[in-house]
Amino acid sequence: MRHHHLTRRRLTIIVLSLVVAAITVTTSTTAAHAAKRARPCPPAGARVLASDVDARVYRIRPKKLPGITDFYACMTRGRGHRYLGYETDGLSTFVYRTFRLASPYLADVQYTYSTAGSHVTPTIRNIRTGTKVKVDVADAVYGLEITRRGGLLILWGGQNPRDPLISPKAPPQLLYRSRLGQRLVLDTGDGIDRSSLAVSRDGTRAYWLKDGIAATAVLP
Repeated sequence: MRHHHLTRRRLTIIVLSLVVAAITVTTSTTAAHAAKRARPCPPAGARVLASDVDARVYRIRPKKLPGITDFYACMTRGRGHRYLGYETDGLSTFVYRTFRLASPYLADVQYTYSTAGSHVTPTIRNIRTGTKVKVDVADAVYGLEITRRGGLLILWGGQNPRDPLISPKAPPQLLYRSRLGQRLVLDTGDGIDRSSLAVSRDGTRAYWLKDGIAATAVLP
C-alpha cells in the first residue's frame, strides 16, 4: 500500500510539473508576440517625415535596395505599421511622395514620372484601420490638407512650378472631398496661394488666401 501511495504521489507531481511547464511556455510565447506587436513607432533608424500626437509617418532606406525608399505610418498607441509605398530615382522611372497627417487620417500623394508619361495619385488613408481611397485628379497637385474627419482639401490644376513635367489641363481649383466622397469646389483661379491652405482642428472649416484676401468655407 505504501509503494502504491508513493507512485500516485509521483504521478501527481509529474502532472503538476507538466502543467507548470505548459503555462510557462504559453506565457513566454504570449510575451514574445506582445513584444513583436509593441514595435516602437517609429522603429530605430527611421526618419520621421510627419507627426502629430498620435501618429508618425517615416521612411526607411533598405540597404539591399539602393535607390529605393520605403514609407510607413504607425499609431503611437496602436498595433502594426502600415506600408504606404516607395520612392525611386531610377533611370526610366522617378517616383516621389508628399504627406499630410491628421491622425488617424493621412493624405498621401504619389508623383510618378516615366518615359511612358506622368501622373499624380492622391490617396486618403486611415492608419488605424488600414483602409484607403484614391482620389481622381486630372492635373498637378500642389497644395493639400487633411482633416481629422478624413476630408481632403486639395489645390490642383494649373502650372505647378515644382512639377513642370505635368502639363496643366485646367485652371487651378480648390476642391474639398469628404471622407464619404462628397466633392465641393471652394474656389477657382490663379490667385489662390498654395501655401495658405489650412483647416480647423475639428475639420469643419477651410481657410486660404486668394489675391492676398482671406477666404473661408464651411466643410460638410
